[in-house]
Amino acid sequence: MRLSFNSDGKGTYTDENRIIHQTEWKFNSKDFQDIELKVGPPYSVTYQWSLVEITDKALYNTTFVGDNIMVTARCIPVH
Repeated sequence: MRLSFNSDGKGTYTDENRIIHQTEWKFNSKDFQDIELKVGPPYSVTYQWSLVEITDKALYNTTFVGDNIMVTARCIPVH
């Protein structure tokens, strides 16, 4: 999986099959810790990321799945 984020709220998502999807993203909180990421067709999905932390070395996020599960991920930059 590969993500790119542009400052205009758009970007791309490359999935495990190397299909490139257009994306839209926005911060959903004043403290910049919640992001909504909309991935476009052919397999459209919307992610709600919480507890987002962006550093020079990674983007960390947590997704709540159901009532009792939290999934945390680390995305690292590729140059």
